Amino acid sequence: MKAISKQQMADKAGVSLNTFRRWCQPFQADLEAMGVNPNARLLSPAAAKFIAEKLCIDL
Repeated sequence: MKAISKQQMADKAGVSLNTFRRWCQPFQADLEAMGVNPNARLLSPAAAKFIAEKLCIDL
């Protein structure tokens, strides 16, 4: 797996970027622990996998 943008994750989930950001808010502390800034455009491979598992998104 490689880094993926939040926009690409939103597209895979079938929602807008704003909706995807709202969905990620409950996991913000976990993402920050992984080194993902709330304003970051890219998600690290670990963060992308974490979000995909939490939100049931097929990568």
